[in-house]
Amino acid sequence: GFGWPQPSSANSGSINNIADLKHAGVNGHGGFFSATNPQTFVSGLQSALQRATTRAGTGASLAANSTQLNTGTVIYQANYFTSTWAGDLKAFKVDPVTGAISQSPTWQAAKAMPNAASRNIQTWNGSSFVPFKIGTSTSPTLSSTQLAALGSDATTQQNIVSYLRGDHSLEQQNGGTLRTRHVPPGQPPTGGDWVLGDVVDSQPVFSGSPDPNEFINQTFYGTTVDSSTNTVPFYDWAVGTTDTSGTFTASAASKRTPYIFVAANDGMLHAFNATTGVEAFAYLPGAVITAGLANFANPAYGSDTVPHQFYNDGQLTIADAYLKLPGDTKPQWHTILVGTTGRGTAKAVYALDVTNPSAITPLWERSAGDGQSGSSYIGQMTGKPVIAQTSYTQASGSTAASSTWSVLMGNGYNSTSGQAALLQFNLATGALNVHTTTDTSGGNGLAAPVAWMGVPANGVSTVAYAGDLHGQVWKFPLNDTTGSNPTPTSTGSLLFTAKDSSGKVQPITTGMLAGKDPNTNNAWLFFGTGQYLSSADLTDTSTQSWYGLIVQSSDSKKSPPVTSSSTRSNLVQRTITAQTSGGGNSLPARTVSTQTVNTDGTTDLTGKSGWYLDLLAPIGTGGAPVQQGERMVDPNQFQGSLLIGVTRVPQVTDVCSPSGSGWIMALDPFTGAAPSDDFFDVNNDGYINGGDRVNGSHAAGVGFNSLPNAPIFVGGIMETSFDNGTTSSLKTGGTVGTMQRVNWRELVNP
Repeated sequence: GFGWPQPSSANSGSINNIADLKHAGVNGHGGFFSATNPQTFVSGLQSALQRATTRAGTGASLAANSTQLNTGTVIYQANYFTSTWAGDLKAFKVDPVTGAISQSPTWQAAKAMPNAASRNIQTWNGSSFVPFKIGTSTSPTLSSTQLAALGSDATTQQNIVSYLRGDHSLEQQNGGTLRTRHVPPGQPPTGGDWVLGDVVDSQPVFSGSPDPNEFINQTFYGTTVDSSTNTVPFYDWAVGTTDTSGTFTASAASKRTPYIFVAANDGMLHAFNATTGVEAFAYLPGAVITAGLANFANPAYGSDTVPHQFYNDGQLTIADAYLKLPGDTKPQWHTILVGTTGRGTAKAVYALDVTNPSAITPLWERSAGDGQSGSSYIGQMTGKPVIAQTSYTQASGSTAASSTWSVLMGNGYNSTSGQAALLQFNLATGALNVHTTTDTSGGNGLAAPVAWMGVPANGVSTVAYAGDLHGQVWKFPLNDTTGSNPTPTSTGSLLFTAKDSSGKVQPITTGMLAGKDPNTNNAWLFFGTGQYLSSADLTDTSTQSWYGLIVQSSDSKKSPPVTSSSTRSNLVQRTITAQTSGGGNSLPARTVSTQTVNTDGTTDLTGKSGWYLDLLAPIGTGGAPVQQGERMVDPNQFQGSLLIGVTRVPQVTDVCSPSGSGWIMALDPFTGAAPSDDFFDVNNDGYINGGDRVNGSHAAGVGFNSLPNAPIFVGGIMETSFDNGTTSSLKTGGTVGTMQRVNWRELVNP
């Protein structure tokens, strides 16, 4: 699109003669800016400097449309680009045989954004949900407080709203005064602009056809059980009718359009059609508008004077719940999305009904500044919300059966109260109850909880567990053992305090994982320690640890549960025993100590309340452990019979320049020991066998030269994204220690 002016040999002073320099800049994939227009010259230099320092990265895990390795499996990856502060969401096909992720995206959301006028963007104005636009004096949309936050006069307010909706006409590149949203370096041009904001920590979440087996063998109160089939009718949200067979019909489920959701730091939650990548809906939390979102349009945005902000950077959860929403005549099945603004100063949480993708409906929004009950406990919530049924009441006489569904969240950091607390929002209304703790020392905050079902058959969560910045693990009762008497304002009881060998407290900033040992019926909690919240954390090399704690025991003498007085001496120590540096196609690998079994059948765990593993690399003299600042800031997960944990070793002091290394490790969850069989394809040859061992021992971890995010598993393939924006596909054993099918044969009746 370069308009070529005619140089003049007759007139050496012709302004057109400098076009040769501009042409050289274009050919060199750079630029040329004339000082004849001072504003253009300044903007050009700023743009050049931004592009020179821009780096692509991702702080979020991948998402997939399936957990199986099939034809049609797709991986979704979110990205951010520093300096330009643009973002993207890309869809990649997965090879159905190898699990490899395609190098070329099927679609890029940033290249398929609708025009500004046609976008469906909703927001909360403090009293109702409205379109994000300037209304009229007789039909206002935004509140007076929101309008004042956008600008001092009506013209500025309209310009900022138009800009945030994606209008480029008032950007500096078009002769205006607002920040130019450039195409990030290395990205295909889309007409010289880019609407989607940076996606840093928000993991994309896929929502597709309902799972007919999701609530199999569970009873939900408020429903009518079909006596002939002894099943509970499921509300089929795909067609809006009740399926009395208790299952979702394949034909109805197939009609539900799949969507992919992600939050971006343009302030919005975006809903994209998972097939085309086109945005169909966006939600802008009202609290974000008053948290300085207008600065997103400031030409100095991203500089020291107007720094980049995490306007909407939190985790999302989508779950199915049987409840009565406004407009329902009775309880029915809904699919609900709950998200938070994460590290952003808005300190907000919101819920949307995404049951019908073509008619997404905001339900409620709560924030630290809304002045409602409990708002002083709402902080910067970095964990994933938990949606759970938290109580029920059976029908009795004239009293109808009912149930309560809740959103459980750790209150996060920098709340006004400064205390750690569990937040329990009513899923239908957003009403907040607060579970406090006995630690009132201040400067604290609670990480994401895990909910535990006392009786899995009724689907009611009876307790929640979570950790805090002071290394404390708390237990919060949600109701009595039957689930019929809710306790939404309980005080948490202290179970354990994580400390290193010197007695220094280890902060817990990641969510908990809970599981039951099938051999003993003991309930366990799993988590790692460490902090990755500020630039000061990058240089912290203190020892962090990985823990497995028994919190409910079937034999308190053999396996005593942890108590508030428990210390490391009550746990079994596991250690990282060896580590290789890798080379060629082989990844760095680690081994972990094994469990000791005594001749009388007891083990080194007998009489202990769990295990711990210090994250120390055995790379010192003689294999001595070395502190490298290794830490866990992502929740653990189960893969088959193994416990998966991700560690990070930051190696720079610039948060915006991703660098470092990390490990993805696998342990036996109920012993803390190394896997009993080969799990990782360490040498990347496509086989899981003896060639993947470390000095003859089963590998308990593989290393990477970038900071890994939590992996997802598609079949037996471990798909991982890294902070530098790259991805990896690694074959694993899927599970170990259990009987597996090795072949099959089809018998055909002739």
